[in-house]
Amino acid sequence: YTIKLGNALMECINDDVAQVWKSQSLIEQRTKELIVEGKRFNRQIENWVGTYNEFNDVFKEVGDVENWLSKIEGDMSTVSESLTRISRQTADRQIRRIDREREKLRLENN
Repeated sequence: YTIKLGNALMECINDDVAQVWKSQSLIEQRTKELIVEGKRFNRQIENWVGTYNEFNDVFKEVGDVENWLSKIEGDMSTVSESLTRISRQTADRQIRRIDREREKLRLENN
């Protein structure tokens, strides 16, 4: 009887460990996806900044574009700040969602 009880307890523990491992794997997968998405987003921003710099150089060669440059810089700064804020908010939502899922799994396993 003691052996059966021990085996039953080990099976229960193994099931819990398997669930924790599965949850951790899911969290790691989603974290990796978020990192990849963040890198893609940063590359896109770098491309936009590069394009902006190219346009800026061309317009400087054309003549006095000080007013235009000031407006475009302000617009690009606003766009860059907005995109950065959106990226951070998206990352924060992903992290909160993962935390909620982790907590849900923890509660289900208790």
